[in-house]
This record gives sequence, structure tokens and C-alpha cells, in this order.
Amino acid sequence: MAISSTKFKGAARFRVHTDTDVTASVVSQNISEGPGRLFSIRVDNSKDASNAVYVKIYDVVSVSIGSTYPCAVIKVAAATTETIQIPYGLEYDSLSVGLTSDANPISQSAPSSSTSITLVSS
Repeated sequence: MAISSTKFKGAARFRVHTDTDVTASVVSQNISEGPGRLFSIRVDNSKDASNAVYVKIYDVVSVSIGSTYPCAVIKVAAATTETIQIPYGLEYDSLSVGLTSDANPISQSAPSSSTSITLVSS
């Protein structure tokens, strides 16, 4: 994953983290560079007509794929784009995120097709 982050200037303290071409089960580590709240997750899995993907959210600086358990696993169905809103935000100390093709929390299986993910945090 090659995630890019954008901060808003002025009154809004939100950050948008985007990866438009996830093709491996690599975890983007410590994308927030500090504590905050996760408010929204948008996953575009529309390119894969037959396989779901699983977003894995971690609250640690460094994730060891295959042994670090995520604090949340969210399924996104095949051939869909889904947005998950978290009204009061999911509080974290350090935000890391991964995407796999398997619901197993410590799975290392890569998505079957290119997937896009966008996270909004503060």
C-alpha cells in the first residue's frame, strides 16, 4: 500500500488517507502519526465481481502481518463500493490499516483485484 495523507487547513482538523491501488496484503503502518479518531472508511471493491475484501484496522505503531490482531475487521462485499461512517469516531493512539481477501484476523492473503481505500480521521 502506498497511502497518501492530506490535512485540511483552518478550522477543520481532519486528515484524509487514500490508497487508490491496493493489490497486496501489506499494512500501511502508523498513517496518522499520532492519536486521533477514525470517522469514515470508504472501500471501492467494484473491480472484483466475485470476492469480498476485509479492511483491518490496527491501533499500534508497527503491525506484524500474521501475528498482530486488528481492533476491527470490516467486510466489503464483491462488486461494491461501501462507506462505513463512525459518528463519534473510533479512538486510536496510532492508526494502521490493512486489506485482505480473508476474514481471519491474522490472514496474509492479498485482495484478488485492485482495491481503493479512503479513511477520514482527526
